[in-house]
Amino acid sequence: MRKNNLTSWIYTDSLECLLFFAQRMDELLFHHTTDTYRYSALSIRGLVAEYCAVYRDVNSGILNKKNLNHIIDEFACRIKCDDIAKGILTSEYVERFVKCYGNWDIKTQYENLQYIGRKLSNRTYYSSLSNRLKELVAENKQKKEIDEKTSLFVKELLDCGYNANYVYQVLHEVFFYQEVSSLDSLDSFLSQFDFSTKKYDVYIGYSNDMSSLFPLFKKIVISDLNISMLDLKSVPIGIKTKRQKTILKFEGVESYDMYSAFEIVSAISSCVVNSYSFFRHEANAVHTYGQVVTENGSIITIRPKKLLKNSVAALSRQDATQNAESLIRIIFSNYENLSDFMKITNVHNSAIYSENTSESLLSLWSILESIVEDDAANDKLKSNCSNAEKERSKIGNVISYTLPYLKSTYIKKLVQTCMLDIMRWDTDFFETHIAKNGFGNNNIEHTFAFLTFQSTKSAREELYSKTENFPLLRYRVSTLSDQLHNSKGIKAILKNHVQRINWHLHRIYRARNYIVHDAIENEQMNQELLINLHSYVDTLFLKAIELIDGSPYNDSIHDALVTHKLAVQIMDEILENKSNEDITDENALKYLYYDFEK
Repeated sequence: MRKNNLTSWIYTDSLECLLFFAQRMDELLFHHTTDTYRYSALSIRGLVAEYCAVYRDVNSGILNKKNLNHIIDEFACRIKCDDIAKGILTSEYVERFVKCYGNWDIKTQYENLQYIGRKLSNRTYYSSLSNRLKELVAENKQKKEIDEKTSLFVKELLDCGYNANYVYQVLHEVFFYQEVSSLDSLDSFLSQFDFSTKKYDVYIGYSNDMSSLFPLFKKIVISDLNISMLDLKSVPIGIKTKRQKTILKFEGVESYDMYSAFEIVSAISSCVVNSYSFFRHEANAVHTYGQVVTENGSIITIRPKKLLKNSVAALSRQDATQNAESLIRIIFSNYENLSDFMKITNVHNSAIYSENTSESLLSLWSILESIVEDDAANDKLKSNCSNAEKERSKIGNVISYTLPYLKSTYIKKLVQTCMLDIMRWDTDFFETHIAKNGFGNNNIEHTFAFLTFQSTKSAREELYSKTENFPLLRYRVSTLSDQLHNSKGIKAILKNHVQRINWHLHRIYRARNYIVHDAIENEQMNQELLINLHSYVDTLFLKAIELIDGSPYNDSIHDALVTHKLAVQIMDEILENKSNEDITDENALKYLYYDFEK
């Protein structure tokens, strides 16, 4: 999370939850927010649409029907906790669905989900959700529910057709650039999303001379869309021409916001340029520059598509150097590591710099597939299996070896994210009240003690007293303290995390199969899946490098995978047998690192 500029706020206690809402919205939409605190890849309506699409592909023989199980299980888990959906569908219907869906055949499940989709459509869900948010902010009490509803709200807005960049821009204009003195600012913010279609003139410039392709643009048949090529010497005032050899004007593009209008034009442009490149057998190295004229005449410059590398947080130079040193040591420890890690780093770096979402997703997924166990015995077993069974074996192997890493590092990830948030808020507070609390050998361990020990309660209360203008940080520290202070809370948070990861890995694998086998891609969803997948790959390999570098046995990647899988299984058994153990200085490292040997 970021500490936004609040100089325009005339702040009183009555605006605490309004500020919390604004700060949580900013966190959800900010490019570098960790995937844990971003909005979901799919909304409740998105899950309905996903099930219905997969159901049709199952009936067509494209997919195995077992693909539906993970979707409907996730949907049932989500809808039983969604009081907005319950209010529309009735609690009785939702209870019946959750109780009975497991016994229904897939056709009955499909018919029920179709019914739910219709009931929640036509912005019915959005209206109920936004009204409830207004009530909560006015009540100025329930931060936990505001947190949940704000995450749902962002994804619902995007599903309804608004662009995330537009929502982010409006958020900052209303809450961080203008005066905020009452709840009227929330009404002003919500009024920006009136779902009215507007017309925009979009100018798209090309780094190459595209004049020879202009006749192809004229062949495009789209009603009410006029495309013209401009003379660079007589472009309208305000339209930039630097580094552009050709500028096309797309007149009267209809969309909810200017960013969506640019995406429409960018898609049209890519279609034409790629079609030409296909037959020329040459790479498409054309860079584009977009500008949109709004209804009031202002000109908005749209920057090129965000690369994956700009959507995730990078390590500091110091941490990156230290990790690189560890990687270099293990790469040259044996030939197997040299071969495996060079392949992995090459594919990974290619994926994060690619501007093609599908290409990046396939590359990162191929890394996971390449490292899971696939010995001769498995090959012999697979030879006697159907294609569907082989596919389940493949995703099963990926999950089996990936989940232990994502599970064992999750508590540390939450603590590290909170630690960095506190440092950004007040480094002096961190150094005085956390770094010197007497526990641990590094800042993450100090922060875990700060969040979980009974003896550090006074330090947490000191933070609460100083974060009047940062209610999101206060809420996050309080929430993590409640969740992580004993073994029961840690068990619960890990159980939910593992379930979400399981569903997500199946979804990513299905997206991979759609791309590979049918050339089908859902760009909006795949962008979110890609951010999560990249996080999974980085988490796995950072931990694997740490384990191999610290091992006396000259381990390979496969050795690290098997060893850690067993270690996490042992820790699972230990945690399962703990009824409710408070976190203390004697057991803290065991729970922080999910390591029974600590």
